[in-house]
Amino acid sequence: FHFCGACGSTVFWYPSRKPEAVAVAVGCFADPSFPAPTKSVYGYRRRTVSMNAACLMDSMAINEALSDRRINFVFLKGPFQQHLLYDDHFMKPAGDVDILVAP
Repeated sequence: FHFCGACGSTVFWYPSRKPEAVAVAVGCFADPSFPAPTKSVYGYRRRTVSMNAACLMDSMAINEALSDRRINFVFLKGPFQQHLLYDDHFMKPAGDVDILVAP
């Protein structure tokens, strides 16, 4: 997923089930004559995507900070772990991130 640097909205992503495609969020189109969506693919996961997007950003910051310092760690819970297990950052809601850090 690629997010807007200003507001955090999802801009585009590469669907795991169709990696040759690029999916663009319909909300990115500001043209008022653009047709309204007729189908919501991820509407049922809106809350999960919202929660996990915040956790994903935190996870990326944690990953960078600890990796830069060569601190060994593993994500135990959160969007990164979901991606490893299910190839999907948004399989289920994640309100926080748990990590195990080497002593």
